[in-house]
Amino acid sequence: MSSKGVRVVLAAIAAAVAVAGCGGGGGSSTVRVSDAAPSSLRPPAAIALDTGWRAVPDPRDVGVQNGWARGLPGSGGESVAIPNDFNPSVTPAGDRGTVVWYALRFNGPAAAAGRSWNVHFEQVRRTAEVWLNGRRIGGSGEPYAPFSVPASSLRPGASNLLVVRVSNVAGPGTFPQDWWNWGGIVRGVTLQPVGRLELEDLGVMPSLGCGYRCGSVLVQGSLRNVSSRRLAAGVIVRVRSPGGVPVGTGVARRSVAAGSVVPISFRVRLQGRRGSGARHAAGARRVRGPRPGRRDPVAAPARGLTSSHRDERGCPSS
Repeated sequence: MSSKGVRVVLAAIAAAVAVAGCGGGGGSSTVRVSDAAPSSLRPPAAIALDTGWRAVPDPRDVGVQNGWARGLPGSGGESVAIPNDFNPSVTPAGDRGTVVWYALRFNGPAAAAGRSWNVHFEQVRRTAEVWLNGRRIGGSGEPYAPFSVPASSLRPGASNLLVVRVSNVAGPGTFPQDWWNWGGIVRGVTLQPVGRLELEDLGVMPSLGCGYRCGSVLVQGSLRNVSSRRLAAGVIVRVRSPGGVPVGTGVARRSVAAGSVVPISFRVRLQGRRGSGARHAAGARRVRGPRPGRRDPVAAPARGLTSSHRDERGCPSS
């Protein structure tokens, strides 16, 4: 989901926003920083964790009690790459489901002031529990959605052991399916940089009127403070026409207590003219967070629509 010091609030997660077409909206908790941002504010690149895994079946489900979270048994299993489906065949036994453990050793990135890391899974089916260096850091019971867990026990610049217990056993409330019961870490895994503030569930909804000569963009989402102290945050949205002409800017400022989440919702008034490409405007979103004595912007691309405005919907009053 932005180099983050305490100042680069949203860069902490990095989120990219896209709004497609008239009246469309979109949201994302993934972030990427624009090339327009200063290099000193750009976050380190995400680290792919797709190769070098070992998978060990646990058909009797004894791994937890036998301490596999601290390291898999030395015998059995096989080397695998992610994505991996441990049940690719349709069989009566496979349909009942089983448990498989995955383990990966990797070198942790160097420590960076004001930054932490998440382990991000694009998809694990059906359920997952995750340990890092013997400490449980999270899990997921959603078999189709991406999820992230904080790499809170990461050892910077040293060897780390990531262990994932995956079960594709269908529970009592499992939705019926006509496909086979595949299971495993079935999409990519990455170590993603995280800042002190995260922008979550970001959505952008354009509203046009006056024959496409006026309008506004509604911006909504949540700011999460993952640090241990209150932080002041600012979200700035800039909208540009297809020709690069600025047509609107909006700002939301919030004070976010340590460990809390606050909603954001504000409109960006658009100033355009007929024939200026009001129907499909591109923009750039900037995120700011405070730093003693200065503000440091982090930009991420955003797509919106453009035009002029005045009232709540953005149209000039007569």
